[in-house]
Amino acid sequence: MSNLESLRHLELIDLMLDHREALSLLDQVCYDHTLTLRRLSLVNCTKTTCPLLHAGVFLNLQVLEISPQNLGEDVVYLLGEIRLQHLHIIQNRYTPLDLTAVSSKSWQQCAKSNPSLRVHLRVECIRERHLLWQESAPVHTVLYASPQCKVSMV
Repeated sequence: MSNLESLRHLELIDLMLDHREALSLLDQVCYDHTLTLRRLSLVNCTKTTCPLLHAGVFLNLQVLEISPQNLGEDVVYLLGEIRLQHLHIIQNRYTPLDLTAVSSKSWQQCAKSNPSLRVHLRVECIRERHLLWQESAPVHTVLYASPQCKVSMV
């Protein structure tokens, strides 16, 4: 990656790595592109819950697409400290079903630190899948790309 001096956009989709492999996945990218990366897609980089702190160290990142299993309290804190404008939280057929949302306290602090952040929740799946709602997140958009979508107002 060091050959790509002006890398601005990186997509890593459905890698399905184990926890150990994922922890060092973006080390070199962080080292080489902390200031140049503008858009990052980390969709299902891991099979299980594994917050990827790397997502929060790209200082000029504007758009981040990430799966809920790669998001966590510390990641949300870091995202509040950078200039991120759009956070897309994407669930698809590979996203584990037994996930918990980030705490509302973390989202409140993030929104306070970065008032321009817009969160977009997206479900892309052929089978029925429930949206993992992020309480107190600054949600701007909810998108269901699924023929089995069931929305209920409670």
